[in-house]
Amino acid sequence: MKKFPLFEITMLSMCSKRTCSWIKAFRVRRNAFEIKVVSYIEKTVYLCNEPEKEKLRFNITSTMSEEMRESVKIGDSGFQMSIEETKELLSEKSIIYPIRMYMENQIEGLKVVSEYLCSLFEINISSICLLPDSNTNDQISIIEWATKHQKRFQKLSFDCNRMNDTAAEFILSKINQAVDVFICFKTSPSFKTNLKFEGQSLLFRVSNWFSLENLLSINCSELHVNESKLTNIDMNSFLKHWISRDLKFKKMSILMMEVVKYDDLFNGIPFEKRTNDVERVYHDFYGPRTISGGYDIKRNDGMIATIVPQRTHIENEFFTMIVWDKQ
Repeated sequence: MKKFPLFEITMLSMCSKRTCSWIKAFRVRRNAFEIKVVSYIEKTVYLCNEPEKEKLRFNITSTMSEEMRESVKIGDSGFQMSIEETKELLSEKSIIYPIRMYMENQIEGLKVVSEYLCSLFEINISSICLLPDSNTNDQISIIEWATKHQKRFQKLSFDCNRMNDTAAEFILSKINQAVDVFICFKTSPSFKTNLKFEGQSLLFRVSNWFSLENLLSINCSELHVNESKLTNIDMNSFLKHWISRDLKFKKMSILMMEVVKYDDLFNGIPFEKRTNDVERVYHDFYGPRTISGGYDIKRNDGMIATIVPQRTHIENEFFTMIVWDKQ
């Protein structure tokens, strides 16, 4: 049973409650399985087996079609579905099994399928991706359900053209339940929030509300903020905060609201200016990268960080900091 293809195991489990119980009794769970929830124009649940390059894609639709001749059982309820032509993704060298499932309420259907797969394989949802063109109330409903369903996610991605302040506050209150987070939405000019994040990576693409108080409440390995209210004086306060604490930061990149002025940035902080002939290599998600020069500062425990100027616009400049591993 454990060697059966993922598609066959899953479809067999949906024949009846008895077959579902039978398959669960074999404990057909694999550490490599992942469940991914995506809300876009379509509502989709992916069940992935990366080592075997298998993916099941459940598209939840509220439109019944003639092709939906198959009937499956999830719990005490029956649902109509159609199994579409298997596709081979050459770029990933994987096979995807597209399944269209009719459920009158797509959001509830998304939850039903996700919870069924979690129960069947005894795993949690690994990632949630909420994209534009989906209703904001639907997105909030999914986040509310998911964060009650489990305490931790590997990835949370939230992309919305505009968000009212109440909804934005709610979303940001949940980001600490994920390891890797991507956030992109516009709020009102007066928006303020308290947030906490202690995961692995955090990226804010649109965040003109991002303040020093927000920065000081974050402790992660990678932080990217593409818009902020931060000034040189704010970043000076952050550097003093970093020097006196054991923080996880390895790389941070923040677009400030003013050009970096090193006299203000390093006010009261000892630093060593490196010339451009000093080259050092650090590694990130994309591989090895080389930086030239920069300004070195030392933390109380001996850790070294380099601030590297990266001008992107005439009126703005990124504050970029690399923290080196202890030698």
